[in-house]
Amino acid sequence: MKKSIFIMAISMFVMFMSCKKESPSSDNSINPVPTNSNELSIGNSNLLAYGSPVIDENDNVYMTFSESMMLDTETQIICIGSDNTKKWQTTIDEPTRSILMTGNSLIAVGLSKVYALNAATGSELWNYQITLANEFVNTKETYKPCIDNNGNIIIAMDSYLENITDAVPARLISISENGSLNWEQVFTTGDNYDDRYTKMSEPIAVHNKIYFSAYFSDSNAGSDYIKVYTYSFDGQKDNEVSFGSYHPASSILCVNNSGDLYFGLRDGDYYTTKLKKLNSDLSEQWEAVLPDYVLNKGVLDAQGNFYTTCEDGYVYKLNSSGTEVWKSDFGRIYVRGELFIASDGNIYKNTTTPSFIDSQTGEITDITFTASTSTEIAIRSNGTIVLGGAGKVFFITTTTSGISEDAVWPKYGFNNKNQSLLN
Repeated sequence: MKKSIFIMAISMFVMFMSCKKESPSSDNSINPVPTNSNELSIGNSNLLAYGSPVIDENDNVYMTFSESMMLDTETQIICIGSDNTKKWQTTIDEPTRSILMTGNSLIAVGLSKVYALNAATGSELWNYQITLANEFVNTKETYKPCIDNNGNIIIAMDSYLENITDAVPARLISISENGSLNWEQVFTTGDNYDDRYTKMSEPIAVHNKIYFSAYFSDSNAGSDYIKVYTYSFDGQKDNEVSFGSYHPASSILCVNNSGDLYFGLRDGDYYTTKLKKLNSDLSEQWEAVLPDYVLNKGVLDAQGNFYTTCEDGYVYKLNSSGTEVWKSDFGRIYVRGELFIASDGNIYKNTTTPSFIDSQTGEITDITFTASTSTEIAIRSNGTIVLGGAGKVFFITTTTSGISEDAVWPKYGFNNKNQSLLN
């Protein structure tokens, strides 16, 4: 059985097989013209950029770098101004899983703490301890938070061990914008030893609900199962639905503006993914089967078409009824990493160099670029693609005008701030 590898950096990219044309999510040209590329050295070629960069309203870019992905390695967070110069650099004394913005704060999720940084200066505003950092800390995972309508930070954590006899159950917590705890919900099977295997998914906030899922392994009952939940912003359970035995990494892929969610149930033995579209009340609309694992989030255009990467080597486009429109063949075994929809309607993605896919036909176009990169793509309001590599930040000018404004879910984290709040 394949192993789900934690990806803090890059993913592989796309080729195409067209079978149907549909309107893109914008009326702009669907053939952007890449021009010159520029780069900024950050002064240390040993630092490798990873993850999904963040862009604020002024087109400042925030990016994470590290010399290693080991558990004891510090993270450098760097802010690059709209003029392509480095504004500040801050050290976090542990690996950072993800970054996003709320208000004027940059939120970084580390292995044991959540950090809030002043976006203008990089200085630390506060930190909140979410786990104990010890030799057993690698038995749990923390996930990219979502931000609710009140600016609170909602984060999920897998269960883990503080010591060999005491397991800490999985949790969903809400932290205020000032760094204090609002509430905490615990998810347990009741078996302390086995609770270290309770696995959460990344939470997503839409309107007045928090959406997430959890995998439970209950040795007392001799079973395992997946549940999808909706919670209110004050931490009260709204609804839940239970599924049978599936891979622990099954998770919500995205949520539309009606609260309908796309959920990937990964088969633990046969590698397939049952992609389910659930209504906001968690009843099922339809199911489509993809022939391999889906490890990353998906995107939704203005017409409700869903795009996702798959481990079989393809990017898939499904229409609003769950019918396959086209699949694009990368010519590789694994296809991972995030997609985003630009204002021109094209689907952008990065391998070691960026490319885009025509959303109508699935045809892929490689952007001429000679450097090797290691992050996901971010895009400024003027269409400049920003991404990082070994000791460098790269800027690629295109004729697009930034992220799509009419796509329902245009990007991992929904917007350029990597937030998952959909108002």
